Amino acid sequence: MTHDPRAFQDLWEQAVLRSGQSDRLDATTDRAFWERHASHYDERAGSGGERVTLEYLKKIVHPTDSLLDVGAGTGRFALPLSDSVERITAVDHSPDMLGILRRKATAAGIATIDTVEGEWPHVDVEPHDVVIAAWSLYRAIDLAAALTACVAATRRSLVIVGGAGGWPPHRRHVEEICGRWTESTVPAHLYIAGVLWEMGLLADACILPARRRVIGETPAKVARALAPLGARDDDVEKLAVALGSHIHAGDSGFEYLFHHGVGVVTWCRKGDDLACRAIETPTPSRTRTPRSVPRDSSCDR
Repeated sequence: MTHDPRAFQDLWEQAVLRSGQSDRLDATTDRAFWERHASHYDERAGSGGERVTLEYLKKIVHPTDSLLDVGAGTGRFALPLSDSVERITAVDHSPDMLGILRRKATAAGIATIDTVEGEWPHVDVEPHDVVIAAWSLYRAIDLAAALTACVAATRRSLVIVGGAGGWPPHRRHVEEICGRWTESTVPAHLYIAGVLWEMGLLADACILPARRRVIGETPAKVARALAPLGARDDDVEKLAVALGSHIHAGDSGFEYLFHHGVGVVTWCRKGDDLACRAIETPTPSRTRTPRSVPRDSSCDR
């Protein structure tokens, strides 16, 4: 039995073209999208998923490291990691997202983050100790090219974060009422690990269990954060009604809490055992598999 050398790349390309974000593959269109919606991104991102991801990343970085954040956006990971590394280069093709990152860094007194506006992989950056690309490769039709650039920029460790697929309680309602679902519907981490394998690089693929909490002053504002960006007001109101039993009043307003998985792919340069200490610690829910193929496992951290 032979393996198609582009099988995972082709699966990824099909998934991107079928995704709810396929209308933003053009760079100009995507920049215009973020020009309209950058100011609402942090509110929509909710909380929970980044906590477990940050815990994972902080096991990989060192205080003297340089960190390259590909698709840094508003600084969702660059800002909290700034006290764990020596310096950070934040790359994004949206000037509006980077503008918010810079304002937040200034307000927090953080002076160790440099921003670079550009379209990955067509960005000229020097190698960094650690490279991360968190939720930022959704437009990379040629995933192999994007990952090749990431590997070239990596001195020690590369971490790609993306969706693991899944069916949160609100997905059915969002699809029925709003007509589309824009979050991950496929195990993207497996495709990414597979493309790295096709490139001759063995990576670790796992799912970090996480809880996401979405908070709003009213049920409609919670529903707005769950609906696709640009959803009509009447659809948002219908979604709030449909999610009535899942939205609860809390100390900070109304909140919606659900469990989901964060897909993480980690590749380390050969021979750097210390760099891989975060992914080589066995856990009861994790089993070793032959190193000749990419693997998926549950990382209970």
